[in-house]
Amino acid sequence: VTQLEGEVEFQPVGSSAKAETLNPSREKLLLVRYQSPIRPEQQLPPKSSTGPPVNLGRLSRLVFLPGGKGAPRTFEADEELVRQVIDTNATAILRARPLEASKSLIPNFRSNEERARVYREARFRTIWSPEDQRYLQLLGNVYVDWTEAQKALRYYRNAGKIQGGNRGLALYYNNLGNAYRLAGSPKEAEAFFIKARDADSTLAFTYNGWGDVFCDLAQSEYDRGNPGQALEFLDRAAKLYLKSLDPVLQGKEDGQNRAIPNYHLGEVALQRAQWTTESTGSGKTPELA
Repeated sequence: VTQLEGEVEFQPVGSSAKAETLNPSREKLLLVRYQSPIRPEQQLPPKSSTGPPVNLGRLSRLVFLPGGKGAPRTFEADEELVRQVIDTNATAILRARPLEASKSLIPNFRSNEERARVYREARFRTIWSPEDQRYLQLLGNVYVDWTEAQKALRYYRNAGKIQGGNRGLALYYNNLGNAYRLAGSPKEAEAFFIKARDADSTLAFTYNGWGDVFCDLAQSEYDRGNPGQALEFLDRAAKLYLKSLDPVLQGKEDGQNRAIPNYHLGEVALQRAQWTTESTGSGKTPELA
């Protein structure tokens, strides 16, 4: 058993033998246990097949001898083993995740390969050297790209404010805004986008995410039967998307980053046309858009 985080007690039944503590060796690893540093699972203490109670702490191993003979042996898990365990876990997680970031967000990474590479390294670093909180921030960025809002928020909260002056602070608030919006909390999201703007008003990403909030609010108001308020929110969204394309702002040098707000402007025009068509029965949605 390899314990990466937290502590587990192995309690045998009817044995008084003492566990041996040895230097690291190459005994066969019979079971791999992985626990998240953010949300450890609550479990009953597992049972040891032989030997006395054993408290298996962070970054340690418990090896059972073949055939169940003799007491289990404990020793520290070295860096190579820890990385191997986490890489195996990361491979399984990456296979279940989308290859591309959400189309509705400006991605934090330029490619799926870069995102996967950062994810693997950050997962390892949060276990091996948890005092370096930069990697918690990076994991939050990965989960935003995957639109997994709650996980992103947990990592951001544990990371705290990042360093890097006004631009770094603006990026931090912008990512929190995206995460809260994905979590269905538009008021909290808007508050963080405002903080991002106040920290650095030249960051283009902030205005795009802020526009997304007003698009969500517009849909909510329309569903409630308030088309006037919905159209007002659409107008505010369009203005923010246009603002994010302002050439004096920074962050839109990449073609994809320019494409996303333009795509959103098209969505706003189409949404406005659809709502207008539903109100007038004109049947000219594409032409209006």
